[in-house]
Amino acid sequence: MYDNDSVESNYLPKNDYSQANTVMTRQVRAVAAVTFFVTGLASFLMYLGAHFLALSFAAFQSVVFFIAIIRPLNHPYKPIAKFISRSFPLGEAEHLLPLRFAAQIGLTFLISSLLSSLFSLEIATFLLVICSLAAALNAFANICLACLFYPRVQLLRSKISKITR
Repeated sequence: MYDNDSVESNYLPKNDYSQANTVMTRQVRAVAAVTFFVTGLASFLMYLGAHFLALSFAAFQSVVFFIAIIRPLNHPYKPIAKFISRSFPLGEAEHLLPLRFAAQIGLTFLISSLLSSLFSLEIATFLLVICSLAAALNAFANICLACLFYPRVQLLRSKISKITR
């Protein structure tokens, strides 16, 4: 998703050691700001009654999250993030795994929003607003909710795997 602000790790595929597995906080916040803009616009359009256009923005953001999960270093918002990231403080290096988890959570909310729009536009709007607020917290307050839950989920997964052995 980003460039030269990183180090190597065992978490990358064997043939991909030349790429980095950490990114700087300001780059993450820039991507979150763009995500907030897209999901916030979708929420606002849903509120105004432009449902098809709002769901189109939500579907677009779902594709962006999917690409971010599959190839986090080739994030679709990379060119925009490079430009916007100058307005955020440098921060520290962040590992890609919690950010990938955050993209999975965001994708889950957006797909839930798209599917719920078949039955209830209010629920779809609510889910879009939740996704937008989470992106806003990450972009403007540097609070990544999914990243905070990531270690707890990993701990729970390890405990469950020990039980099922």
